[in-house]
Amino acid sequence: MTPQALFVDYEGEGGSTMTRNPSIHRSPFSHSLVLLLLLTFIGLLAGCSTASTGGSPPPSVSAMKGTVSIFTLPTAASDPTALTAGPAGNVWFTEVSATSSGPSSKIGRITPTGTMSEFPPSALQGNLGSITLGPDGNLWFTDGGFSQGGKIGRITPTGILQEFPLPASNSDPSSITAGPDDNLWFTDGSPGQIAKIEQITPKGARREFLLPSSDSPGRITAGPDGNLWFTETIIGPKTVNGPGPSGQIGRITPTGTIRTYPLPSGSLAGSITAGPDHNLWFAEEVMNSNGPSLDKIGRISPTGTITEFTLPSGNPNGVRGGPLGITAGPDGALWFTDAANNAIGRITTAGKISEFALPTPQSAPEQITSGPDGKLWFTERGVNGQTGKIGSLTIT
Repeated sequence: MTPQALFVDYEGEGGSTMTRNPSIHRSPFSHSLVLLLLLTFIGLLAGCSTASTGGSPPPSVSAMKGTVSIFTLPTAASDPTALTAGPAGNVWFTEVSATSSGPSSKIGRITPTGTMSEFPPSALQGNLGSITLGPDGNLWFTDGGFSQGGKIGRITPTGILQEFPLPASNSDPSSITAGPDDNLWFTDGSPGQIAKIEQITPKGARREFLLPSSDSPGRITAGPDGNLWFTETIIGPKTVNGPGPSGQIGRITPTGTIRTYPLPSGSLAGSITAGPDHNLWFAEEVMNSNGPSLDKIGRISPTGTITEFTLPSGNPNGVRGGPLGITAGPDGALWFTDAANNAIGRITTAGKISEFALPTPQSAPEQITSGPDGKLWFTERGVNGQTGKIGSLTIT
């Protein structure tokens, strides 16, 4: 069955504009928004496996056929937190495991055939989050650090690591991307902290641009317009009379001018990516006080027009979709993880949705990226002390 996507246009006239004065520092994790509610759907695939077709998709969407391969992480009880396409045809990822002394993290690399390597062998005593390919050919990542303070890290394709500590002891970098200016840009700040968008050069020099005290920035990506785009959760006085935290999409120019575009009431944005249609696309959680959440995929134009596409409900709990990660695919469409429907989803730029149902129930896909090999690569989180996985999907 071919679905008709439900959508509503919201003109971006409520956006506010502000310019921040950057301060200069030498040198310089991923706190997602409120998306971990979906972990009630988490399950586990045992071992490494390949399945030729998906299971049954939600009845209201078109089914896709393909081949999915699953690879368990080498470090027991660790979870992948983010992944990105890297050089030499490989995919790189961050992983975290819990220890008695706090989080222990590594950087992972997986080849197209599933061979994994981890760096460093002794692990980092931090909380690694987002990872991206930098303009210098290295991989850059965020490290929440916890009691040690946040850091921005860099790893070469051969595994040489360096970290740049951030000056604030409570810094919490969460998402990082390569910018149009050949620098790296990242979000920094949890609720109750000083929120910032920051820039770091490949040599480690850093600038920061302050956000209002009620803002908590999430994911960030380079846009088609030469600016950086990011997601935010708004807390504090702005939501006193509302149903809870509210969300918005932000834009910052390379020189630091910030403009924001509020989402409809009760909506929070998670992952965000640039689309092939010169728009930005994002995963959206829509809070519903009267029942299950009604999650969506959102699109925002460079001028601030927001369009929403409602996801299907295909699970016994009635949750309408559960998007976490989103990426531009190799086929001119957007691809996303749907934890509630245990699927990898695809949405065209016109809003047509189809899904590949993962063969193992409650696989809990989270983050996703397009690999250099033309496959979709995604993470699966482990639960109850078990080990997370990396998956690849080829649509046939």
